[in-house]
Amino acid sequence: MKIKIKRLLKILMEIVICGLIIFLITKMKYMEKEIESLKNSLSQIQVVEQEGKDINQEEVLTITSASMDIIAVGIGLFTLYGGFLSLINVNQSRELSETMRKTKRAIRNQKELSANRFLQEGQLYRTWNRPNYAKKSYELAIEHGKGTFSALVAKYTLISMYADRLSDNVEKLADIEKQFKDFIKELQEEKRFYRGRKYLRADSYFTLACIYANYALNDIDCLKKLEYERKACEMFELAIKEDDENPDIYRNYAAHLSKINKMKECKKQIQLAQKYAKKDIILSEFMDKKRLVNLFRLQNKRSKKEAKAILKEIGIAW
Repeated sequence: MKIKIKRLLKILMEIVICGLIIFLITKMKYMEKEIESLKNSLSQIQVVEQEGKDINQEEVLTITSASMDIIAVGIGLFTLYGGFLSLINVNQSRELSETMRKTKRAIRNQKELSANRFLQEGQLYRTWNRPNYAKKSYELAIEHGKGTFSALVAKYTLISMYADRLSDNVEKLADIEKQFKDFIKELQEEKRFYRGRKYLRADSYFTLACIYANYALNDIDCLKKLEYERKACEMFELAIKEDDENPDIYRNYAAHLSKINKMKECKKQIQLAQKYAKKDIILSEFMDKKRLVNLFRLQNKRSKKEAKAILKEIGIAW
């Protein structure tokens, strides 16, 4: 239907343009005839002046009137010509704008597809435990997909891969922090992909929270331990702010709170995890009891019996 309307409008536009051209040509011919007549009249007046005779006032008035008519016609022609050009320009401008929009969209889609291909390639290498190939694929996705969502996902995945490899190396923590914070800043400054950016920010905060929580389990200086515990809580809260229906965030936060003996808050978080896990069968696996026991063992810092006792205390029935 839209295509038919466009065709009809185009035909009408062509008819109008043809009509204007014919009208302009006719008017131009009229002007040429009148100008020739005016020249003849002016020549006769010049002859009369040279002979020293009196000039007929009626002839002068007639010539003046004819001149005014020609000027009026000329103004009309220039106006019509300007309008004609404007009409053509508007039509051409509209077509050019539409072509530019389609071209930009095609380029953007092409970049998205290219970045997505390298991203999937990187994910495949990662499952094969080929981190070097995965890294190169993610870097290619970032390079070829500048301004696309796939490039943002590739960047997050690459940083996360580094975080996984260096999660036990406290000396590298500052570098991981900087990479995540720079990435979060980039996500905040980007104006497109609102939902996707929101989830990437949530995952970034969540990953940092887990890193801090794991560092806090190490045998380190007491002040450092307290600092990591505080930072972990802060990152969990920021992650929840970005994605408040993710049971995985709540249950990990609950495990961390159980470690720092904030049992009232721990119970609240596990209840929220249960609430959102019940909404969808896909999410219910997060609350699998075996998985919860392993999570609350805090990297074997607790026994299974201790983990089960804490889970029972916060409302997980057996």
